Amino acid sequence: MTRRTLAGSVAVAAALLMAGCAAEDPTVAVPSPTVESPTPSQAPYAVPSTLEGEIARAVFEPDAGADGSPQTSYTAVDLVRADEPFTIEGQCIGDSVEFEVIRAAVGDSGTMLMGGTFTCGENSTPGSYSSPYSGPVQLVLKGTDGIEAGWFAVVPAPAG
Repeated sequence: MTRRTLAGSVAVAAALLMAGCAAEDPTVAVPSPTVESPTPSQAPYAVPSTLEGEIARAVFEPDAGADGSPQTSYTAVDLVRADEPFTIEGQCIGDSVEFEVIRAAVGDSGTMLMGGTFTCGENSTPGSYSSPYSGPVQLVLKGTDGIEAGWFAVVPAPAG
């Protein structure tokens, strides 16, 4: 190698060292990246199709009215059966909402069978209920000021 080539090689090696392209020093600790585990959260809000065994349903939507106003729709799908326990399942955005399950038979409507509070974000049901009544029911939301949106369904209580 000539002096000129050797000097150029030394200059390139020095430039690489100054730029940080040299091998890492094994004695220098390199911090590992921090990876945060996501915290468990409630499933994203979505109104499901009819649930297995669904008896009645209420859905509150903040802008479903003709003029963009809040609207609650009520649907009776099946009948409650005497002495078979039922409960409420649902999901809501907000704090909580009070509800009632009432008789919906012609000539015998409005009698409350079950009432309670559904708390948003909790994976619990507000208890179960059974009665000697057989027939259609309606799930009524008693004020929706505490929720932004929600769906609720009367379903058979889990065996247990």
